[in-house]
Amino acid sequence: MEKMLVAADKALQSTGILKKNNEGVWLVDKSEYEAYLAGFGAIVINLGLKSAIIYYHNSRKIILTAIGEVLSEFPERNLGKNAEELKEMVVREDLRLNDHIQWIVDASVALKMMIRTYGIKKDK
Repeated sequence: MEKMLVAADKALQSTGILKKNNEGVWLVDKSEYEAYLAGFGAIVINLGLKSAIIYYHNSRKIILTAIGEVLSEFPERNLGKNAEELKEMVVREDLRLNDHIQWIVDASVALKMMIRTYGIKKDK
């Protein structure tokens, strides 16, 4: 999972989860994003991977896109670079989920660890 941290940092920036303020400092755009990342692993454990992906696809696509971007840095585990592609790969019947579940959870943990290194943008 440590090898995913750099990819997670890039994904947080490219998806818009992080935004630069007027001083050029990266900040978490919305405080909910940290909670969404923190809850992903628990939802996978409680509901299963397919259910978690569908739930996040319906209400938190940006998180799935970030997970997909992290995984895209590892060609052997590239399941799609955005929420649509990741959802399609996971819900397909021919995908062996046990081969990928740990990578998906590890990507979410790397994102969770990296997001906690940034401040949260204050609304005015």
